[in-house]
Amino acid sequence: MGTSKGVNRTLKDTPNIANRLAEGLFDGRVKIAYDSFTFAGEGAGEIGEVWPKIPLGAKIIDVILDTVDLTGGAQLKVGDYDDDARYIPFTDHGSAALVTRMSANDGRMYEIVETTPGAITTDRQIIITTQTAAATGLCKLLVLYTTD
Repeated sequence: MGTSKGVNRTLKDTPNIANRLAEGLFDGRVKIAYDSFTFAGEGAGEIGEVWPKIPLGAKIIDVILDTVDLTGGAQLKVGDYDDDARYIPFTDHGSAALVTRMSANDGRMYEIVETTPGAITTDRQIIITTQTAAATGLCKLLVLYTTD
């Protein structure tokens, strides 16, 4: 019976300059960005910006969206201005209070690169977008990331 090792464990066990672990993937510090946003009857396609911009070079670990029962069968997605569903695709938040975690594969360990430096519409700005009309209620967003 053998023991298999993950990619990063293998790199740690055989250290040399060619296979060095990327910063933040081992023994990195997790930072948290938290914000809340209250929808007040916003229609489909409305964008809510949360939290100041995520630091350049940060790697997104997880995104958690916590909502009360948003009225009107509200559907929300979480992303950024480069990909508005990078972290959480449209999810029904209008039937009951709901906590949704990042489920989009492209978002996990996504590195913030700011494709157009200095632009207002950037991957550094996390956004919540509505799909259905009249979303009303409070949502809280938690972003876990590392900059190490």
